[in-house]
Amino acid sequence: MAGCFFRWGPTAGTNSAGMTHRHVLEALTGLLAAFFTAIVANALTTIMDQLHCTQTDFAWVIMAALPANAAATPMWGRLADLFDKKLLVQLSIIIFVAGSAMAGFATTIPLLLTARVIQGIAMGGLTALAQAIIGTIISPRERGRYSGQMVTRFGRWKRFLVGGALLLIAGLGLTGTITHDTNLALVGSYTFVFGLGPGMMMQNLLPAVQNTVAVKDIGSASGSAAFFRTVGGAAGVAILGAVMGTRVTSVVNAGLAGAGVKPAGGPHATMDLASLPDPVKVIVRAACGDGPALIFMIGAITMLVALAAVLPMKEIPLRRTIDMVDAGRRGAAVAAGGSVDTRPADAVADAPGTPEPGTPEPAK
Repeated sequence: MAGCFFRWGPTAGTNSAGMTHRHVLEALTGLLAAFFTAIVANALTTIMDQLHCTQTDFAWVIMAALPANAAATPMWGRLADLFDKKLLVQLSIIIFVAGSAMAGFATTIPLLLTARVIQGIAMGGLTALAQAIIGTIISPRERGRYSGQMVTRFGRWKRFLVGGALLLIAGLGLTGTITHDTNLALVGSYTFVFGLGPGMMMQNLLPAVQNTVAVKDIGSASGSAAFFRTVGGAAGVAILGAVMGTRVTSVVNAGLAGAGVKPAGGPHATMDLASLPDPVKVIVRAACGDGPALIFMIGAITMLVALAAVLPMKEIPLRRTIDMVDAGRRGAAVAAGGSVDTRPADAVADAPGTPEPGTPEPAK
């Protein structure tokens, strides 16, 4: 990954940042490897079980990282505009590994919560910096070569956002009809439609944002976009998680009452289904299978708001250059039979004898 982020100066076989396809893949591979450090999320259930956590503890551990992630994301994005992005990525990885190690050695819930906050701060850095680096080395139009050929071919993004929103509404509406005894093949087809929506929306919204700013501000723009997405995600997890918890509790209590069993538990109830009697276990599993349908329906209604926000957005075709180029000077250059230097301004300034960006070359 080292040495791949800033190879300015276009040459044959390179993009507008002066990087070959191989260099871009090396940088993307390094960024992808950084996200593989999120192992604590996979091991969280085991950790919680060994610490004998309650449902309330589990909710706090899940939520602890989200506000820290949201608060840190715009800060990391601004730092990306001021300092070396590669160094900042390395720093965020070190912080995340430290938080993961603390989580692994945690023997109490407060220590585990502290570790999760540290992880959230680091994840905010990885999220913002990865997006800023991608925006610095790949132009919005070229980015489709690594996230979808359709956008690169047409240079248009709004149709994909609208289509993704419609698919997401349809997918959420369909999954809102599932119960614990719904056929798994049907569930799979519903979730396939559900998954197409975010796939079309999330990867195309960021290039649309970065397409409207100069490269010197791309860190702040990327961080801001990630910030609002993270805040929305945190709010969604909190609100819909509470709705689902209430729904599942209601269904469980009704099932237990129907079976002649007195409901017990509450926020400090056990999370270990294996320890429950078989008749109770069946009731709880059925309730957990029926509970998500309500939050899917709520999500479908919420997506109507997202669709209403996408429709009036002004579509600006994705540019093929890393940095923004003044349209007037570019037109003058083309009219004079010359070309426009599309390298970032700092790279141009460092090159001896290089004219200012946008200056037309002498006509041949």
